[in-house]
Amino acid sequence: MCIHVSIDPTHPPVEGKTQHRMQVLGIYDLDHHEAYYALRSMRKAVTRGIEELDEKLRDIVRMTGGRLSFLARVARAPDMEESAKVIVKHEKVWLQSQIGLIPDHDDDVMDEVRESHSSINPMAAVPSCSLTCVL
Repeated sequence: MCIHVSIDPTHPPVEGKTQHRMQVLGIYDLDHHEAYYALRSMRKAVTRGIEELDEKLRDIVRMTGGRLSFLARVARAPDMEESAKVIVKHEKVWLQSQIGLIPDHDDDVMDEVRESHSSINPMAAVPSCSLTCVL
């Protein structure tokens, strides 16, 4: 059995006989309603039947979105809210690093940025926006 995992849709084709037998299984983010019920059931399994407040779960789903890996990580955490905040912080830092945004810069860097200001405009709302708004 050969398993080929890639998040890049343009990955090179797998060589050999396995290329003809490969099946593609897409895993997508859940919508808000599905994510809420998934988080509720995962948290219930972790806490052995103790139910969390609905509003607390909805707030956490609003923060993290419907990505299953995030929901699973938050559900296993002792403090779900703190775990969700850490996830949002890490994703925000990752996104800023991908577009080349430099938080502490000097005047020379600012002059270069003015010339290519299109990379900064999408990040204008990031400090006041949650992860789900950015992505």
